[in-house]
Amino acid sequence: FLIGDSARHTIYCNNMVQGSCASVAKLALYGVWKELPALDLSARLVAQIHDEILIECAEGKGEAILAMAREQMREAGEDILGPEVPLESEGSVGSSWGAAH
Repeated sequence: FLIGDSARHTIYCNNMVQGSCASVAKLALYGVWKELPALDLSARLVAQIHDEILIECAEGKGEAILAMAREQMREAGEDILGPEVPLESEGSVGSSWGAAH
């Protein structure tokens, strides 16, 4: 089948955005992995679910790790997208993934 020009343009733009977002997530994930031991030696990356990073850590360390993860996301966004495109990230701390939502 043939794709019209507007559909082709939409696909092209969507691929650019999704590719950039994936690059930001990968770079941020690497930064979190690198910085995590300095905050909590027992902490570990459990999973990446779409645009979320699930980290297991000792009780009382969650807020510091969340702040570090948000900073890694901000830095990754600046590296990939440039400083003129500010990246906002959200996060929360909870006793389980469900409780953190």
